[in-house]
Amino acid sequence: CDASLPLEEILRPDTRLIGMLKKVWIQYGHSACARMMDLMVERIHNYFRSLGLDDEEAESLHMRYYKEYGLAIRGLVQHHAIDPLDYDQKCDASLPLEEILRPDTRLIGMLKSLKSRKTSVFSLTNAYRVHARRVLSLLQLDSIVEGIVYCDYTNPEFSCKPEAEFYLAAQEAVHAAPTAQHYFVDDSIANVRQAIKLGWSKS
Repeated sequence: CDASLPLEEILRPDTRLIGMLKKVWIQYGHSACARMMDLMVERIHNYFRSLGLDDEEAESLHMRYYKEYGLAIRGLVQHHAIDPLDYDQKCDASLPLEEILRPDTRLIGMLKSLKSRKTSVFSLTNAYRVHARRVLSLLQLDSIVEGIVYCDYTNPEFSCKPEAEFYLAAQEAVHAAPTAQHYFVDDSIANVRQAIKLGWSKS
């Protein structure tokens, strides 16, 4: 896998301080909202079906790729030569997020409080940048989060959580000093466990 990761900057951090700041990494995943999770599973299933698979084959292959690659799209790219942006358009991008997501005033207040204490806030996501930006905008976090480290679906060798190289490359993407403290918030226990193994703090 390519060790470098794309960083989509939303706010431009103060480069004079970035090496010494604490880093808080957040992720708003599909499992945080049951309806969004259900809709995403349905869309991914339909995508597998569009490859000529029946329902049972589609479900089995979806689960297999998820377990083997961390994301179904990685297995689809590797074994079916799909267009990853077509997949993104028909799955993530087609979700009716405007009907589902609402800003959380407590979360907004908490993250603003962290930033006032010289803490950088980044998003570390397995999604593509378009979906990640859309989610942050709807949650009104785009004025708080300084950047999104995301999976570049256009790179056939892209890595993702919970692979160790994804976290290490994320640190490099934001120019984190070796002594920087990383605090990680995620909705997947596997992702949190990997972060802890690498010395990040859980939340």
